[in-house]
Amino acid sequence: MKIGGRSDIHDAVERTLDLEAASVGEQTGEKAGKPAIAGEGVDAIFEAHAVFVWRTLARMGVHEDDVPDLLQDVFVVVQRKLSSFDRTARITTWLFAIAARVVANHRRALRRRRDVYAAAAPTAHGESSEDPETIAARHELRTRLTAALDRLAPEHRAVFVMFELEGLSGEEIARELDVPLGTIHSRLYNARKRLLAALQSHLLGDR
Repeated sequence: MKIGGRSDIHDAVERTLDLEAASVGEQTGEKAGKPAIAGEGVDAIFEAHAVFVWRTLARMGVHEDDVPDLLQDVFVVVQRKLSSFDRTARITTWLFAIAARVVANHRRALRRRRDVYAAAAPTAHGESSEDPETIAARHELRTRLTAALDRLAPEHRAVFVMFELEGLSGEEIARELDVPLGTIHSRLYNARKRLLAALQSHLLGDR
């Protein structure tokens, strides 16, 4: 399976989503990560890899207001699990896996809160020069794409964002996440397939 050019859904997704990954450097400060070394503690790991974890959380779709709390949650797990970490392995792979689990738990909590409050949420009626049908269609597309992204596994969403929106190559993503290139191809293919299905469903009116 070969990664070709940017997919046709890129523009639609980029217009629809509020992605925070582009501003990560400004909020955290750019600092190159360094590999884990035997004996380093949580503070040293945080110093070296907090930017990587922050970017990972943003790529997985965490809202910028929630990233600091989830970043803390990730390093709480790191502190608890550090004694069992195989220090011959690449630490960013371990941190990515922890971040994916934290994000999955966060999403489940958000869904539960939305289920509780959705019925009571007020409907906004703002003025617009666009006709109501166009506004409704755009809102429906945004809803479908957001829902499709939310249904992606965190690691699939991260690969999609890195490739489609940040412009990284498959090889660059594989190096950063320390996974085989074939796995990157597979994750990107599945993410594209799901998002394209959501877009086609919208355009065809669920026919």
